[in-house]
Amino acid sequence: MSREALEAWLAVLDKRSYYEVLNVEEKADPEAIKEAFHRFAEAFHPDAHAMAPPEEQRAAHTIFMRGAEAYRVLTDPALRPVYDNALAHGIVRPKSLSSMRPPPPPAREDALKIDEVAPSARSFAQRADELAHAGDFAQAKLYVNLALFHDPKSATLLAFQRWIAGRAPSKPPSKPPR
Repeated sequence: MSREALEAWLAVLDKRSYYEVLNVEEKADPEAIKEAFHRFAEAFHPDAHAMAPPEEQRAAHTIFMRGAEAYRVLTDPALRPVYDNALAHGIVRPKSLSSMRPPPPPAREDALKIDEVAPSARSFAQRADELAHAGDFAQAKLYVNLALFHDPKSATLLAFQRWIAGRAPSKPPSKPPR
């Protein structure tokens, strides 16, 4: 997309409704909004402008973020009626909706914080986490031990090792007799 096209979008962005930004009708269903957002993202996603000059990158980012906001509001069954009501009163971008962020997912008590592990141990820790959450605690135990070999004083790994130990069998199952 050309610099002129991006500037034209920026000039009218604050005057366009979320429906206009995504180019959908007000009665569009969530699937139509999703398809429209994918078309929108192809044009404005920051990765599509990674090689552009910085001012074009900033413009594309601003436009993309507004489209993502539009998508989030229009596909949320609780937010869309609120938006439609505001739009009926001439408000194309209610501050109360534009600043709303979806709540972060609840933290798992067993979540392994990979960024708190030494870089040399991360691949082992990541694999241990994957295996543990797949229910393969015996293999997870092996991988967390490998991670601890690379980062033996990691409080995160030690806590995760204790969590796994509470779920892993203490010894491998015996082989059936021949």
